[in-house]
Order: sequence, then C-alpha cells, then structure tokens
Amino acid sequence: MPAAQPPANYGATFHGRSIAQTGQKAAGQRTRRLLGQLLECPDGPQRMPENMAGNIPQLRLALEPTILGAVGISRVVVLILATTSVAIACGSASSPAGPLDCIGGCWTATPADEQFFTEMCTLTEACCVANAYRSTTDVEGCKKLFRRGGLSHDAKLREACLAEMKSLAATGINCVPEAWDLSDACMRVTYEPSGPQAPGEQCESSADCQGTPGKVTICGRVFASPTFGLCLSLTRGVAGSNERCLGTITPEGLILAAAKDVAGQDKPVTTGPVCEARAGLVCAPGNDLALWTCQPLTADGATCNYSTYCASKQCLRSDGTEANYDHAGTCTRRVASGQVCGDNVTHARCDATNYCQDTSDDPFMPGGVCVPKLAAGSACRNDEMCVSGTCDLNTTKACSTQTEAKQIALLAYCARL
Repeated sequence: MPAAQPPANYGATFHGRSIAQTGQKAAGQRTRRLLGQLLECPDGPQRMPENMAGNIPQLRLALEPTILGAVGISRVVVLILATTSVAIACGSASSPAGPLDCIGGCWTATPADEQFFTEMCTLTEACCVANAYRSTTDVEGCKKLFRRGGLSHDAKLREACLAEMKSLAATGINCVPEAWDLSDACMRVTYEPSGPQAPGEQCESSADCQGTPGKVTICGRVFASPTFGLCLSLTRGVAGSNERCLGTITPEGLILAAAKDVAGQDKPVTTGPVCEARAGLVCAPGNDLALWTCQPLTADGATCNYSTYCASKQCLRSDGTEANYDHAGTCTRRVASGQVCGDNVTHARCDATNYCQDTSDDPFMPGGVCVPKLAAGSACRNDEMCVSGTCDLNTTKACSTQTEAKQIALLAYCARL
C-alpha cells in the first residue's frame, strides 16, 4: 500500500478537561492511550482556536493520529460515538464563513422526542450510577446530550432501542450497547437523525442533519468555524470498491471521518463510505495516492508506512523504530503461544489469544514468550494481559469483565465534560 504524506497540521481541544482525566475513570490503558495521543500533534502545539472549546459536543474520544496522514483529508475530522461527537481539525480547512443558515429550520425536539429522551435517559443514567460515574442519576444532563445528537423518527427503532436497554439493564454493569454495531437499534436511533439539513449543508450539531435509514449521519465541525460544521452521510464500506472513503471505524466503534476536498470541485465530498476495522478494512490510498478507498489491512510481514494500516497494528523499520512516510517498514508478525515476542530481533507480537510475558530483566535486551490471556478477575499489570482487553488498575488490579468497546460506550453515555 503506497504511503501518503501527513497533513500540514493537526490539533484538538477538549472543553476544559484533559483527555487523561476523560479516560481515567472508566476506560482501560488502551483507551487512555488512544485519548492521550491526541495531544501529541505531529508538528508541534495544538492549533485549534481557543474559542472552539465551548462549541464542541460533550464527548472527547480519539484514534491514533498516525491515521491522520491522509492526503486531501483537509477539512474536519470527527470522532463520533453514539450520542456524542468530538471535532478534531487537520489540514487547511476552507469552511463557509458567517452564521449558521438552517435552510429548513434548525432541529427542535418534539414532545414525543422528549418523552423518548426521558425514558432512554432514565435507563442510561441508572447504568451510569451502577458503573460509579456518579452517585445519583442526572437525567436532565443526559437529555441535553441526546438533544445534540438528534433522534430518528422511526417509531419501531425507538421501541427496539428501549427494549434493548431494558434487557441490558438486567445484566448488571454491562448495561449499554457497544457502538461498533451500526445495525444496532440504539446506534441507528442517534445515527439517523431527523433534522432538516442535507449532506453538505451547515449544522450546529448532528441533530440538525437529515439522516437516512441504514446510513450514519453526523455533523462534522470544520477548523475555520467555532460554531458550525457540515452534515456528513456515511455508508458502510466494502473492499474492492472505487468509491472515495471518508474515514475509518475502530473495532470499538469510534468513527474517524472527514469531509474530503477534491481538486477541481468547489464543494467538499460529504457523502461516502467509512471502512470498518472489524471487517479488516481501513480508509487508505491504493495505487492512486489521490483516491482513498476501503483497503484491506496490510498483512503481517508486508511493507508499510503507518501502523494503522497493519492488521497487527504495528509497522516497524529494521532497527525497531516506527516507520513513516519517508522510511517504510514491515507489518509486525503475530505469533502463537510459546513463541518468542517483543525482542529486538523479530519484534514479534502475540496473536489475539495471547500476551507477551517478559522473560528478560535487561532493558537493553527485551524479550518474552507468548502465553494465554487471563480471564476476568485475574491479577494483571496491563490491558494486553486480559481476555477482555481491559485491566482495572485503579481499584481491583485485575482483569475486568468489561471489554474496551463496552467501556468506551459507557464513556459516551455517561461522561459530562
């Protein structure tokens, strides 16, 4: 897969709280690491205007910035999860200026919408309390969050979502749906909003956008505007299609998407596919560097320039340093139980069912052996040791019963930033 030149700049703002604080409460190390990487701008300090902070929606979640090495993705990067979204600016945005013009009138909730919000938030807030986000429910705060996300007018979807929430409530702390399943009723309820603004038109939040059944519709903020963005309409990408992709979905359900400037076109592309990591896809250039499509993740041992393109999620040069645009590397091999891992020679990683147990005390000669991951309740030192993918280092020092995807979903529903 050819390399792509990283963007000229990249920045993020987080509405008064650090992303380290955001992830510390509920998410495991990997989530906190993904969140924390947003502050590590590839070319220096953050560059988003300070007054953007008060206008970005509630949740602040992130993906590795290496995926931002995207030719032409120069408007808005939106990371959205369920009811909330975060805007990250990159490149040279050329957004429209002036106040928001809601051509069909900005979205406002109806009494029926408010009734759904009340029922939904009563259930989600009980879940937030069960997961120790707060001691008492905050239904009104939850409803404010949902008003920004918008709502489908499909009565059957609403009914199915509430039925799912009631069923999950009986399971204990795993009481919200995971965001990676775009066909889930509760995901569709918020990803198919009933606002008046068509794709490409201005929006203040996703609620203003006109959703379509089976598609993900979100409001993508633009770097040059502190108050509004553009409505994006996203479909689920497939390998082999020549349709220009607008982003990637992580295994946990975080959507990294952007309006796409195309040479010779006055307006950016705001409709197109997003590529799902769970389907083994990533939005990346093929043979034509100017055309980004859903590409299969690069196989172990193949040439690469960015870790985000590798199925193993690690792209290293022969000296063990990270590959980049100027210096290609190789996607790290994954090995089975009993095999050597983490050494300075092979740099091998363990497969999905194992973790690398250190066997060396010498920091200059690291290395280990792959052993089976640990079940919930087992003592752990990091997320990679656990079957669930999350190690609770704050309280139990043991592997959690909650997956990374579940913890991120909880963060989306329960965080108040």
